[in-house]
Amino acid sequence: MNTLRSRLRDLTRGRHSTSDEQVIRRAERGQVLPIFVMMSVVLLGGAALLADAAWWWTMEQRMQRAADAGALAGAVFLPDQQAVAFQSAIEETRKNGFTHGQDGVIVSPRRDPINRRKLIVDIDAPVETFFAKVFNLVTVDVGVTGAAEYTLPVPMGSPENYYGVFGTVRDATFTEETTVSVPRTSD
Repeated sequence: MNTLRSRLRDLTRGRHSTSDEQVIRRAERGQVLPIFVMMSVVLLGGAALLADAAWWWTMEQRMQRAADAGALAGAVFLPDQQAVAFQSAIEETRKNGFTHGQDGVIVSPRRDPINRRKLIVDIDAPVETFFAKVFNLVTVDVGVTGAAEYTLPVPMGSPENYYGVFGTVRDATFTEETTVSVPRTSD
């Protein structure tokens, strides 16, 4: 072992021969395998966590669509029928795969405190993991919020039976008879 060290020391100082190069190659043999094994573990672990993160994101998107659908379904009953609005929102989230009280899913509809015609639906649910279980991470809690507002119909047209802005400009209505005379201009 001492001769190997002394030869390596001589090589670093610039004194070497062809047999010394063989000694260096022999000393460096087998270094690739441990490095390959360590990097494989790191890369596979990263890919596994990336797959879990993609699954969490996909489930969050599904939950968001269910919350939005529930809010839209219930908002049409506000402000008069709040209980019907809440039940309709819960039923719509169930149709989208998130049943309140099942598998840890919590669906909570509520009316916006400021706008009486706006319904907010919160969905909280645990999302299972695949590979993060290695790190003792079995589920991840995900929560989303959907909101919808019922807007009253906008009246279209005019209650008067004329076209355009004639009545407003000339203070005329359909109940008055109006004759419009156009002054002649001389050519």
